[in-house]
This record gives sequence, structure tokens and C-alpha cells, in this order.
Amino acid sequence: MNIKRSIVLPVLMIAVAATCASMLVGGMAIYASARKDAVLEASLEVSRRTSSVIAGITTAEEYAQDVLKTTRLHPQIEVARNFQGHLATIDQELSALMDLPLPTPLRAEIRALDDALERWCSKAVVLLGIKPKPEIPTLSALALSSEAVTSQARHVSELTTQHAERAVAAANAALTRILVLGLTGTTLLMTAALIFAMRKARSFSAAMQRATCKLRRLAAWEHPAAPDGDNEIAAVFAALDTLEISLLEKKRIADRLLQEKARAEAATETKSRFLATMSHEIRTPINGVLGMAEVLSETALSPEQQSCTSTILASSEALLRIVNDILDFSKLEAGKTQMLNQPFNLRDVIYEVAALMSPSAAAKGLEICIDIPEGSPAVFSGDGGRVRQILMNLVGNAVKFTLKGHISITLNYDASHEIPLCIDVQDTGVGIPKDSIGQIFYAFEQVESTTARRFEGTGLGLAISSRLAHAMGGRIDVASEPGNGSCFTVCLTLPVAAPIPTRSQPLAGKEIIVLADLPFSRDVRLRQLEYWGAAATAADGPTELLTQLKAKAAAGRRPDLVLVEASQTLENAKMLCQELHALPGYRELPVVYCTEGLLLPDFQALSVCKSVHVLMKPARGLHILQTLQQALNSAPSLAAAISLPGLGYPKDKFNQLRVLAAEDNRTNQLVLKKMLAPTGIQLTICSNGQEAVDTFAAQDFDLVLMDMSMPVMDGLEATRRLREWERENGCGPCPIVALTANVLSTDEAACRAAGMVGFITKPVRKKELLDRIAEWAHLPDTTDTAPQSTGT
Repeated sequence: MNIKRSIVLPVLMIAVAATCASMLVGGMAIYASARKDAVLEASLEVSRRTSSVIAGITTAEEYAQDVLKTTRLHPQIEVARNFQGHLATIDQELSALMDLPLPTPLRAEIRALDDALERWCSKAVVLLGIKPKPEIPTLSALALSSEAVTSQARHVSELTTQHAERAVAAANAALTRILVLGLTGTTLLMTAALIFAMRKARSFSAAMQRATCKLRRLAAWEHPAAPDGDNEIAAVFAALDTLEISLLEKKRIADRLLQEKARAEAATETKSRFLATMSHEIRTPINGVLGMAEVLSETALSPEQQSCTSTILASSEALLRIVNDILDFSKLEAGKTQMLNQPFNLRDVIYEVAALMSPSAAAKGLEICIDIPEGSPAVFSGDGGRVRQILMNLVGNAVKFTLKGHISITLNYDASHEIPLCIDVQDTGVGIPKDSIGQIFYAFEQVESTTARRFEGTGLGLAISSRLAHAMGGRIDVASEPGNGSCFTVCLTLPVAAPIPTRSQPLAGKEIIVLADLPFSRDVRLRQLEYWGAAATAADGPTELLTQLKAKAAAGRRPDLVLVEASQTLENAKMLCQELHALPGYRELPVVYCTEGLLLPDFQALSVCKSVHVLMKPARGLHILQTLQQALNSAPSLAAAISLPGLGYPKDKFNQLRVLAAEDNRTNQLVLKKMLAPTGIQLTICSNGQEAVDTFAAQDFDLVLMDMSMPVMDGLEATRRLREWERENGCGPCPIVALTANVLSTDEAACRAAGMVGFITKPVRKKELLDRIAEWAHLPDTTDTAPQSTGT
């Protein structure tokens, strides 16, 4: 509100109203006076004209009487001229009188006077000899006519006087009315101006009171009553003084908070650096423990020794997960987590998570099932590594808190929804009480203390997953019921990066029977087979399967293949195969087994029969389709090719491959030697970056493994020197891959900026190391001969 306007405007309005009222009254008075003058002038004109007519009549009568009474003879022409002159004067005045605005009665009386005058004139002109006639009126008759004219003239004069009086009275009344109206209008205008001014003043006063209350509230952070008294301006200034004191105090508090914030940020930064340093220092010995335990597990050990080695591996991996969780949470808390935006295959991510978690699930008697509808998008834009981390945490939690049953991973995509992509991770575990669902995403929190004692873990996995999902513009929803399991839904807004493949029906016309224990797996497989064009039916158990086969054989409708996804031992599987092939007409019936990875080496014994094929759970859609086609076409089994990850590479694959490793830690040097010794790789180890540069310049190498933190010269500077040496000597770039305990994204970016082409974090498992060496040394992949697809 403009204070000047609020104060001046009411006064200005009153002044304007008074001026307007004065002008109105003065104008109306002037108008009324002018109107009255006009009326009086008109009345006087009527009286004057009437008097002139009467005077003319009187003169004419007297002239006629003089002529008639005299004894002297008057010339006839002179009499006629004089008498006609008097009559002309009377007619002129009468005409002028009749042209004036006269009331109707007066006008009628003037016409009557004119008629009486006309009768008198007609007698007078005869007696005067102006117009001779046979009948000459008597003087008495002329006298009577003259009296009539005189009487009518007096009557007209009286009416004229009355008309003038009435006109003057009307003019006075009009003037009075105009003055009354003017005064009334002035009063109304002044009243309206006063009311408006009072309202503006009241509004201004209320605004000042509100401002005072708000100032007091800002100063004291409370709701006091309205200020006492009528002096709002003084109250405002008092409140401003109080606010100034309060603001000064708050500024002092804010300065202290800023200092505390700076100290807290410095402490957070110090904590992050400390955690990164501790992560590096912890990962280095863990790499030694994990590496040596893995090397030891590949040697000839007694069952007890193998159990101890497995325990060392599991404990080391658990410790590594804790370190990773703490570091990830620290980065998320500090806001230093950066999300990539690049195409990735979501189906591959889901199958990788399932394959990595399947051994842990199988050890507890659980099965991980995957439902990815055929025809849904596969390639999305985003951070595939973070999506993988979220799913690993959710599936790991599901395995941890599920004692029996299964875990399912379901992909749902609906482009019409605001958040089109959803991934459900559902289990049949212990469930979560409704009043505890809100706390499970807090750091270091689990459902309850008894659960924390039954199930190990830091309680960071869900907190990290939730924050990662929010960082990608999504969320994680939870639906759970104690005793009936839980369902975690990851909702993401990732755009599709590749078109959906066109549907094909490679199994059209084929009839397949599916034997599965879990209804979930059975329904998924039936939908998948129907999408591929096959006529699929299900059997709940071996007995029902045999019954269906006998019924179909009797009806002459022999199925083309049997797909078995039931949990069976090797002996039960062999028995089922024998019973199937013993049925009439089913000796060559193709059978495809899907089994857990731990049992795959045993089940490969079944593949000696060309009609039996073996797949590892969870099987990708492409692998299932290829295996079914091979079985239907009686092709050799690819069970050996589609095998458990980590079964090893042929020794001759890496034969004579020259690798330079820059590693300062003696334990890690020994781990590398032990890991790579069986592969035939020619490994050369240097203890620092300078030594690696000198060795690289003196010998030829196919690959370089470079640590980041080393004495004398670190890995980044060593890499820059190697790239510079290659340019100076005209040599092609040799792949340099970082092998480091530094795990921050900034570390990877620094490595790539220096000239490295890959980034491997410690501790590293043997298979991952060999995979990366094979990838960057451009060796053919023999571990998986089945072609890959972006669609399944």
C-alpha cells in the first residue's frame, strides 16, 4: 500500500467533492436566475403588448367619437387614412401579442377581443363613411360595441397581469427547487466523499495494524493481540524497533549457523576423503585375501579345507559389500554421485543380477524367476550400473529375508503412464509390518532388533537404492504383509533408446509341454512360448506329464518337445528321461532341462543323448529359443557352451599374451601371478610407474594393467608418459587398463583422461580379470558361443 496515496487521497477526494458541489450550486443558481429573468422578460413583453393593444383601441375609439361629435366636416380621405392607421397599429400589436408564448385561456380572450374589435370597426367605418352601407348603425349600437371592446380589453389586461404574476411565482418556485436540488446534491456528494475517505482511512489503519502485528510476529515469532491505542504509526515504529533487535540477533545466529555449516561441510568432506582413503586401504588387503582364497580354491583340497576356503571367500565378499555400501552412502550423502546417461540393455542387467544372486538363492533352496514380457523395450538411456546396483540390493535383500519359496523379478512397461518403467522384486519371505515400512529406507535401519540379530547386514542397501532411484527421477514403492512376503517396485522415467524388435514366431506349429514346479515360472514360460508361436500346455508334475503324453499318443497328437523347469536331482531327471523315452512313439522326444547353475555340471551328463539338452537357470529368452530350436532340429546340445560363468578359459586362449602389470603392493603382485599363471599369460610386474615406463619402452606388450597409487611415479603420470612415448616412436596405442583400489567416479574419469581405456576396481575376481584381459587384448570369446541379442 502507498502510504502517501492512502493519506492524501481521502483529503483530495473531500476537496474535489467540495469544489464540485460549489460549482454545481453556483451553476444551478446562475441558471435559475437566468431562467427567472427570461420569464419576467416574457411576462413584461406580454403586458407591454397588451397595453399597446388597449391603448390603440382607446385611441381609435376616441378618434371615432371626435369625428362623429364634431360639427365640422372632415375630409373623407383624411378620416379614412387616420382611422385605418389606428386599426393597422392595433392589428400589428395584436399580431405581435399572438406570436408570444401565451397560455391558452389568455390566447382565447385575445381572440375574443379581436372579434369584438372587428365588430366595433365594422360599425365605425359605416358611421364614419369610410365604407358606406345601406344600413347605418346607430350611435348607441356603436357605443355598445365600444363598451364591449373596452370590457374585453380590461378583461385581457387582468388576465395578462395574472399571467405575469403566475410566471414570476413559477420562476421563483423553479429557482427554489434548483437551489434545494443543488444543496441536496452537494450534501450527498460531500457525504459520499466523507464515507470514501473514512473507508480509506479505516483500510489504512487496518493495514498499519496488520503490519504492526506482522512486525511483532517476525520479531518475537508469536501472535500477540492487535496494538493498543489509536496511534498505529507509533505502533509500527515500535514494532520496527523490536524487529531490528530480533533481526540483529537472528543475523548473529545465522552467522554462527553459516560457520557451523562450513565446519560441517568440511567435516563431511574430510569424512568422504577418509572413507575413500579407508576404502582404498581396505580394498588392497581384501584383494589379497579374496585373490589368494580363489587361487587356493582351485587347488586340490580336502572337503574341510574347501569349506574353510569357501568361508574365507564369502566373508571377504561380505566385508567388501559393507565397504561398498558405506562408500556409496557417503557419496550420496555428500551429493557427489553422478548419473550417466547412455544406452544400456535392461534385460541384460536383470539377467546379470539374477545370475549373480542365483548361487546364494540356490544355497537356501530358493529360486529366482524372471518375467520380461516379449515385445517390451530392452534398451533404455540412463545409468545402467546404478540400476544394476539398485536391483542387486533389492534381490539381495529378498534372498536374505526369504527362508523358503522363490524370488521373482518382473519388468513392466506402459508408455501411457507418467512413469512408464517399473521393475517388481517380489519374495515369499518374512514380510514387513505396516508401521515399519516407513523406516526401512533409513540408513542403518532394519525392521526390528530381533530381525537385526537373525539377519546380518548394515541396513544401508535400501537407503542407497532409494536415494539412487530418486536421483534418477524415480522412486521405490513397497507393498508387504508379515508372513506373506514383500514386493519392492522400482519406478523409473528412463527413455527408450532403441525400437522394439518386430515380433516373429519361430516356433509356429510346434506343440510343447512345460513341466514346472512354480506357478509363476510356468505362467511366464507359457506366455513366452505362445509369443513365439508355439502351442504350449502345462503339467504340474511328472505323473501328470506322463499321463498327458499317453493321452496325446492315443489321440495321435505327439508333442514336439518337453521343457522341464522343475527342481529335480540328477537321478530323478535320469529316471524321468527314461520313462519319457520308454513311452511308445516317444523314443526320440526332445527334452530340455533348466537347472540351477550349481547342478549344471552334473546335468551335463544327460546331454550325451542327442535328444536331451540342458540350460542354466535363470535362462535368457534368446538362449531358451536357440536351445528349443536346436532340440527340435535334432542339433547337438550347446550345454557345454551355455555353461556356468567362471568354469574357466582354455589355457591356449591366453598363450603367449604379454601383459605388463604396475603394482606396488607385494601381496597383490603375488595374487596376480597366482591368478594368471595357469592361463599361459607372460606377466611382467613393476613396482612403480617409472619402472613401468622404462620396461614398456624396452619390451613389447599386448596389455598394461596400471595401479593408480604408486611411489616414485603414480599410474596417471605413467600412463601419460606411455602415450607420449607411443606418439614419439610412431607406435600404435597399447590398451592400458586401470587396476586400482580407488573406486570414485572422479578416479575413473581421471584414468580415462590420462589415456586408459578400461577401469577395474580391487578386489578383482579371476573371471572378471580374465574377461577384461580378453576384451582389451581383442581375443575371441570362447566362454559363450551363443550369440547375444539386445532384445532378449
